[in-house]
Amino acid sequence: MVQLPRLLQDHFWVAKAATTVALAGLLASATSAFIGARIIAGVSASPVPAGAEDDAEPDDEDAVSTPRATLARAQIGPRRDAESTIARNPFCPSCLPPGEAPPVTPDGPGDPLAPGPAVAMDGVRSELPLLLVATMEAVDPANSRATLRSNATGSSGLVWPGSQIAVGVEVVGIERGRVLLVNNGRREYIPVGELPPEKPKTAARAEAPASAKPAAKPRDAGIPGAAEAIRCDGGGGSCTVERDFVEGLLKNPMQAAREIRVAPAQRDGEAYGFRLGRVRPGTLPQLLGLETGDVVLAVNGYELNSIDGAMGLLGKLRRATNLEVSIERKGKTMTKAVKIE
Repeated sequence: MVQLPRLLQDHFWVAKAATTVALAGLLASATSAFIGARIIAGVSASPVPAGAEDDAEPDDEDAVSTPRATLARAQIGPRRDAESTIARNPFCPSCLPPGEAPPVTPDGPGDPLAPGPAVAMDGVRSELPLLLVATMEAVDPANSRATLRSNATGSSGLVWPGSQIAVGVEVVGIERGRVLLVNNGRREYIPVGELPPEKPKTAARAEAPASAKPAAKPRDAGIPGAAEAIRCDGGGGSCTVERDFVEGLLKNPMQAAREIRVAPAQRDGEAYGFRLGRVRPGTLPQLLGLETGDVVLAVNGYELNSIDGAMGLLGKLRRATNLEVSIERKGKTMTKAVKIE
């Protein structure tokens, strides 16, 4: 059996040769790096000729360039880029470096990339006395819903694309955080949670004599045609409503919202329904047998414990023919049946 030390002794000349070649290569690399650094240092220390930056083509007598001149010309481009980069303000991309004139365009001096005046693509802020309480966006825009509150009457109601809020005012879209309207041909929008802008005050007009003041018009106590379209039995436990009347309310929900005042009813800190405000004679709630202070708990088994729940319920009940409304009156729960035909 051959011993390992004997094998190393027989081939030790191979290790010596490999070590010698490696040391020679390392020495050559270090020498070339040192010489290159000395040449670059000498070029950087010497001034660049004034004509080196302007002369793109060398003269006939300078056709043969020295290595130092070649390196000097090669440094012109990078130095220009570095100076331009340092001169610019990173916090103001549109600002020009000192001493640099703005580019001239066919319309005059200016930055061609500067943004122009903002253009409102969705109309202007509506001045209607309405407050957008919440929105619910659906995959199908036609199924989106929003809750609007009238600052004039304090009533709230649901709207959707196609709803007629008032004469000449139609909802055309509901997006996240705003409602798009067309007000007598003008596109407007209402942002969520923002009160409408105040109108500028005008000079007070001279008051006419008391005898010349016109008599106040009697306030309409109900929706036209509501008394004829709604029929209830003597006890108010069941009612019948004409479908044409219901379709009219769905097209103009604000008409019903002006007569119905509701607020969330809470118990132990949690909402469990909507409490009716003052119910005036001749209004929609009174015709349906509801009274002031009644709490609407559920409709067809769907609990009304949040605004989102009420908005989602509206889409499910638009084509319903029979409704069972659970209400709480003076601590007692009762059910009213409403038939739509």
